[in-house]
Amino acid sequence: MDGLRGLAVLSVLLYHTNWFERGLFGVDAFFVLSGFLVTLLLVRELHDSGRIALGRFYRRRVKQLLPGLLVTLLLVVALALLTSPLHEVRRLRPEALAALGQAANWAQLHRGGAYWDHYAQIDPLAAMWSLGITAQFYLVWPVLLVGVLLLCRRSVPAAGALTLLLCAGAAAVAPLRWDGGNSDRLYLGTDGRAVAFLAGATAALLVHQWQRRTHRTRRGGGSSTGLTVVLTVLGTAALAGLVWLSVITTSYHQPWLYRDAGLAAVAVLVAVLTVCLCHDRGPLVRVFSFAPLAATGRISYGLFLLHLPVYWVLQQHTDNAGPAVLLGFGGAVSWLAAWFLHGFTDRIRKAEWRIGRAVPLITAAAVAAGAGAWYLPQVFEARTRPGGGPVVLALGDSLAQDLAASVQQYGSRYTVVDGGISGCGLFGPDSVRVASGQELRTSEECRDRETRWREQLAGAAPTAVVIHVGWDATEQNTGGARLSPCAPEYRELYYPRLQAAVDLVRKQAPAAKVLLMNERIWNGAINLRWGSCYNRHVEDFVQASDGAVQLLDLEKLLCPRGACDATDENGSLLNPRGSGTYLAPAGKRLVGPWLTEQLDLALTAPAAEPAATPEPTAAPSPTAPGPSPSPSPSASATRKPGGPSTRPPTTRPSGSRTATATSRPTG
Repeated sequence: MDGLRGLAVLSVLLYHTNWFERGLFGVDAFFVLSGFLVTLLLVRELHDSGRIALGRFYRRRVKQLLPGLLVTLLLVVALALLTSPLHEVRRLRPEALAALGQAANWAQLHRGGAYWDHYAQIDPLAAMWSLGITAQFYLVWPVLLVGVLLLCRRSVPAAGALTLLLCAGAAAVAPLRWDGGNSDRLYLGTDGRAVAFLAGATAALLVHQWQRRTHRTRRGGGSSTGLTVVLTVLGTAALAGLVWLSVITTSYHQPWLYRDAGLAAVAVLVAVLTVCLCHDRGPLVRVFSFAPLAATGRISYGLFLLHLPVYWVLQQHTDNAGPAVLLGFGGAVSWLAAWFLHGFTDRIRKAEWRIGRAVPLITAAAVAAGAGAWYLPQVFEARTRPGGGPVVLALGDSLAQDLAASVQQYGSRYTVVDGGISGCGLFGPDSVRVASGQELRTSEECRDRETRWREQLAGAAPTAVVIHVGWDATEQNTGGARLSPCAPEYRELYYPRLQAAVDLVRKQAPAAKVLLMNERIWNGAINLRWGSCYNRHVEDFVQASDGAVQLLDLEKLLCPRGACDATDENGSLLNPRGSGTYLAPAGKRLVGPWLTEQLDLALTAPAAEPAATPEPTAAPSPTAPGPSPSPSPSASATRKPGGPSTRPPTTRPSGSRTATATSRPTG
């Protein structure tokens, strides 16, 4: 079992590097093993002592799981306070509180967050959803198992048959509830994943009965060569099936996982492999008994807790922290940290707990983690907003958050306030479709964008407001119709929204300079055609404002000559590998000083009278490029020569500069 856990956690570590979208079923293996081991423990206790002590079971689970979780949460909160930008600090608060309450999966669904939809931006607490589901299973299943055994008059075969029926019912949940667009709900929901735990529980009851029939000895079934051959072949086939399914499955959004009970099939394969590993002979058993693999399995809980925080720190503070670095260096650091954590928590688990001492200590640690997460944004804002300097408010989407962090970290006399909302533009549609074809729902926070902007404008009293809403360059799903920036009606619908945003700034902060930023012509969410069409709309709107709004030409900085630079002049990546959406440390080092220079130019320029709402004009022709807009004075600064450019394969977009193609960005 330790070897199987080791293999499962290694697949999770690989998956979270975003090297390639494989290794998805490591978490499923943990679910099955949890159901198996807990059920086997309980039914053996019933057989040995004649009863199941639920109180003792729950105490063991608390001693086994809670210390490592509290250490991880305290570590992440402390690191976030020391090293993270404000938008990450804000995101971590609800995530940490939900993890503390063992409800991270439901909280993630409530926020509209998916498992791995951050475009290679690593979230240190992203895997807490699975620990929440496991804790919920631990809470419910022992009581349910006692009921099953009582109903079956303590007959293990009858209890196994009833558990098998429960497993079949759980396997039907996903096919019955699948509607074509609720993969997040079924993947993260406890009801959708119960089949894995019940498959493990069924396997445990089968193994227990098997062991009893072989005279209750560990070697009872091992004398038969035929049995060894059968179990080795069956286990190898189950392992091969799991590997094959992992290779062909590129995303947990794939319909067959739910519509065709694919997750249930994976659970059954893991359960079969688990049963086969309970035999004590054969090459398969020797493979999974390999000492380094078994040692990794013994610290798998700590490794699961700590690997994402380690990856997160590496991505935030090192250049070119690609998948190989994350897996090689980050994986090694995670293994060592997990080894120390395991030693620490193992001593706690084996020690005798006295209620008068243990409860206050656990309560104090939990309160410290919860209070730290709750007050983290306030402490961060108080620390990073010194008085005296001009205040710049960044409004818009996730790149607006990165812009605020860039100016704050890399040389500025400005006080920067981060007002960005991840995945949020001005349209506020039901959902958007990104260039990869994936559909992403609009969050509730984005739907309340205008209120959030009002609060930020009133509280910040800014000297300048930087607006970046490049999320509007994705394909908008409004009322069932899809609208891309190159659609003829886009301009007519978008101009009033831009003007309303500018009017809101003018009303709340009349003296503030308004700077509207265009987008890179492609990134992790948009393609070259969408980005070029979108930028023309932004540039035309700025021109029509007669100087009331100034353009920040991000395209000119990052995508000169119709192609976006992948690296800076030192060869460091401007965006995390696998993403053009966020800025890597090198990207922030480039954008921060540039944006500071643009703010200097804007705040020394004479103020212009607010212009009337520009009249929408015809959209750029899909075949004939329109005239190139004149550059705004605020975009006059040019960047130093960068590194190699990445050009996605596409035809020449409408209304864009000439662009060629050599490679495709990953999203």
